[in-house]
Amino acid sequence: MAKPSFDQFAEMLERVVQHIPPRFCEDLPGGFNVQREKRCEGEYYILGEYVEDYYLGSFIVFYYGSFVALLEGEPWEAWEAEILDTVLHELQHHREALAGRDDLGQQELAELLRDEQEEASRDKPKESRGGNQKESPRNNQEKLHQGQRQPPVKDQQTVQNKPTEQKSFAKTLSERLSKSLKLKL
Repeated sequence: MAKPSFDQFAEMLERVVQHIPPRFCEDLPGGFNVQREKRCEGEYYILGEYVEDYYLGSFIVFYYGSFVALLEGEPWEAWEAEILDTVLHELQHHREALAGRDDLGQQELAELLRDEQEEASRDKPKESRGGNQKESPRNNQEKLHQGQRQPPVKDQQTVQNKPTEQKSFAKTLSERLSKSLKLKL
């Protein structure tokens, strides 16, 4: 199956973002951004990152190239599902940051350490397995949460968070957000 173009990917992302209730996007002045690049940290593809920047404020970046590397040849439904999961994942980082928490980041670090320990116990050289970690591990995550500036990228597209009329999808998304963020509606 053919992969979505960059513009098609941005449209898929925008459809998801349009259904996010505005209260979940509060204090996210940089919004949602798409970059063409593929981003890796070690053996993991970085699909998205939540960034807190002293000058630019908070924003979420999605890496089209990482989605391509992970999902090329997959049906569009798989792309849509992974985009939705990544949006929810990064929004959880945002909401936790607003609450002064980093539970998801700690969970990710624990998973990475467990993976490294399992790999070391096998006493084999590491293989690139193209995992679908949605957040950068360790050092990069710590730098991002301390407000490290990220250089602007030319091939970037901003996705707007606009209200829409499709209430059933919006309600489903809102319920998934509430469940993943452990919030009451």
